[in-house]
Amino acid sequence: MRKLFNFDKRKSSLIREDLGGYQQYKSVEVDTHPQPFPNKGREKQAFTLAEVLITLAIIGVVAAMTIPTLISKHQERQIVSHLTKAYATVSNAFKMAETEHGSIDTWGLNRTDMGRDADGNSIYDFSSKGIVAERIKPYLRVAKECVDGEVCDNRDVYYLSGNLKSSAVQNTNYYGGAFILQDGSFIQLGWYYDYSSFMDFSITLPYDSKIVYGKNIFAFRAYPGQVVPEGVGIGDLAGGTNNFKTSCRPDNTGRYCAGWVIYNKNMDYLHCADDLSWDGKHQCSD
Repeated sequence: MRKLFNFDKRKSSLIREDLGGYQQYKSVEVDTHPQPFPNKGREKQAFTLAEVLITLAIIGVVAAMTIPTLISKHQERQIVSHLTKAYATVSNAFKMAETEHGSIDTWGLNRTDMGRDADGNSIYDFSSKGIVAERIKPYLRVAKECVDGEVCDNRDVYYLSGNLKSSAVQNTNYYGGAFILQDGSFIQLGWYYDYSSFMDFSITLPYDSKIVYGKNIFAFRAYPGQVVPEGVGIGDLAGGTNNFKTSCRPDNTGRYCAGWVIYNKNMDYLHCADDLSWDGKHQCSD
């Protein structure tokens, strides 16, 4: 028996043949590094510098166009979720307070706008703020109570149109009716209207460097037995549909946007206000 070996590490293999009881080994060449395209004319496999730069430029343009929109939409979803939870929390506090103390219209609250004095100066009574606050706070997780004379939130307040409503230093008269919850929601009680037996109040969320109506501050009304977001489309309650259509838009105050956010779960009025209505489209994509 004769053995033949080929020790070429680049191309080597041994096979065995049976020849009438005798075994014979012979060398067979095998390409251990086969090429997918063994033909002589190979395709070029690298990009040129110009091609790389053009690709990166296209990616940069697309990113610049889409990333801000994605970030904005993400924050809007956060605001919707946060406001919905805060609204439910405060609504429950009013419900529990009325269970203990009776309907809000029996709490002995004075109307805020008391008219004018003999000289024509406006007279205001803000005592109702403190009474309401003391009755709902036991059912809230309050992190901080705002004291008159100190700045509880150092952000200026703007309308949705961009016009300044008030600066932070002007918002220091709380009359016992302002506090911050543990989730960062800033609750400010407003005026009491005895002719309809409701108190308005706002919920400000801890987003952005300034406070803007319709973006991170939203208005509500506490009626006997229910808390209603302003601008909701249910007749005369909270301003009805007309105030949403005229005010909850980028060229107006943005005050009557809370109802839309709570019930439609979006802030699309920031993007297509003219197309939206309570009896029509409820989002830009409809």
